[in-house]
Amino acid sequence: MSSFCPGYFSEQNLSFSVDLGDYFLFLLDTLQPGIHWGAVPDAVLDKLETELEKVNKPTLVFSHHTPVKPGMGYMDEPFGNAERLLDILKRHKNVRMCTGHLHRPVTTLTKTGTVVVTAPSVSLQMLLDLTPKGGDEFVFETPGYAMHTFLEDGWVTHFGQLPFQSDFSGPWPFVNTINPDE
Repeated sequence: MSSFCPGYFSEQNLSFSVDLGDYFLFLLDTLQPGIHWGAVPDAVLDKLETELEKVNKPTLVFSHHTPVKPGMGYMDEPFGNAERLLDILKRHKNVRMCTGHLHRPVTTLTKTGTVVVTAPSVSLQMLLDLTPKGGDEFVFETPGYAMHTFLEDGWVTHFGQLPFQSDFSGPWPFVNTINPDE
């Protein structure tokens, strides 16, 4: 059953929550028009904080952008209200944050104790480059996904690859597609 929470869903921010009975989902709209990185407005975080206080069940918080830095240069972008978001999440047991945007499977245990899982891309993957210029080149790797399940001990995330033959004929230049040289 979907719940579009008053004050949480608006024309400016499409965040909403979904009660699945045994589980609860929060879907956070982190889009910042014209900007590559994300943010969560204070009003949305206020609602998230209030609802997490009321929800006493395993919860997944989804967003496209990630509030943590992956160590890949160009993808180590700012995230508006990251500290406040992670502070809210750390106070709640059985909450996991699930993100995208990085085009790589990444798992982070933040210094506040929140697990943030980033799913691989269902299209092109980002070259794993942990240098200051990394995070700006796509590579041909099989598309993937992340699947989350809740067990007695907490959330478990499995990463998999989509089961089809990928055709990587090319060459296709992807360097400087995210942050083109000026």
